[in-house]
Amino acid sequence: MDLTPNEARVAVDAAIESRYKRERKDALKHVAIAIDDVKTTRNAVKNINAGVDDVVGEDGVNYADVFINAMLSKIDEFPVPDGHENRVNHELLKSIHDFWIDVEAAFKENGKKWHGAEYKTLLRSFEATVNGVLKHNARLAEFMKKKYEKVARAEGIKDKLSALERAEVKTNACQERVAPLKERAKEIEETIKKEQADVQRLEGNDLLGSRDGLLGEVGKVKQVVQSILSKIEKSLRMFGNALDNDRFSLNGISRSEIDAYLANLFASLIKEGVEHPRFNVILDNLLSYLHDQVQMKTDKKEKAVACIEAMRRGNSLDASVKAYIELQGRANDVEREIERQAIAQGLEVAGRRIHAFSSQQAALGADIAKEAKNLDAAHQEVDALQREIEQDIATLSGEAVHVVQG
Repeated sequence: MDLTPNEARVAVDAAIESRYKRERKDALKHVAIAIDDVKTTRNAVKNINAGVDDVVGEDGVNYADVFINAMLSKIDEFPVPDGHENRVNHELLKSIHDFWIDVEAAFKENGKKWHGAEYKTLLRSFEATVNGVLKHNARLAEFMKKKYEKVARAEGIKDKLSALERAEVKTNACQERVAPLKERAKEIEETIKKEQADVQRLEGNDLLGSRDGLLGEVGKVKQVVQSILSKIEKSLRMFGNALDNDRFSLNGISRSEIDAYLANLFASLIKEGVEHPRFNVILDNLLSYLHDQVQMKTDKKEKAVACIEAMRRGNSLDASVKAYIELQGRANDVEREIERQAIAQGLEVAGRRIHAFSSQQAALGADIAKEAKNLDAAHQEVDALQREIEQDIATLSGEAVHVVQG
């Protein structure tokens, strides 16, 4: 049988009334006794003969009135509202029991304030009323412990039903939080795909392929030029040492000019261009140095001289320098066209957007995972409570039920 939580509460109440008629009847008697005790206690307070103390002390306080008002205020806290004397449950019984404990404590506290250590003697009549009430309260505690315990457990099913409703509210709230997060995550995923498509489109532009091809050729030609220049590195080092030791006089160029040029030989050579006149002057001085002063093995000296003369005539170097300059110029032209068409800028912007949206996607993923975990926990709580309630109701009523969301 399917029952909503409210229908289950009705079924629980009906089962309790049917199964625990005697216990419920006895519980109502205890409530009625407590109601009568309240009336008796209130009258006892009002009838206290405080005439001998019905005066205002030096501090301006009438302690008899203070005692009476304090006790009446405490008694007014009786937890059974008017019209509820025919209703009973474990919570109400416990609140009645706790109420009388508080009344006793209030009596002791306020009695001492009025009469001091002799309050029990001077308020013996009222104490007798309180003691009678406390005996009734002790019997109520015994009743709750031994006879009403099973009823209390049965009544607790309704507390579980309330907990189930709260768990279902929690589940719905989790679902409501997850839904927009997933929708936003879907939007971001679509945006990232669009940006990635833009990147692919831009990267597929012929200009980018042309630039990459030219830069590859530029790199290869540069290696050729650097390989040729490396053949005179040793000669240049020896030449520099001779200049440091004033063993050679330069012709047509200063030492500082040579140092500046050789600081980055490749860059200086390319900057000069195919004719490279300053480099030729350096080569002329290097040749003079090798011819006139260097003590080298004949074969090595001849090889170095031949290499420098080939550079000087342009046989080995000029074509590669020219090729490098031309290729680099073409690559620069393509790069300017790429910049004019904002291809690189588009790639950069798209890349930044992809990075930003990917970060948002990761954060959303973490939020969704967190809410999914909360949702799973809420579902487990609902399922556990539902199974427990259904088992409790079946045990109480002898009828199998299925609690459904109201």
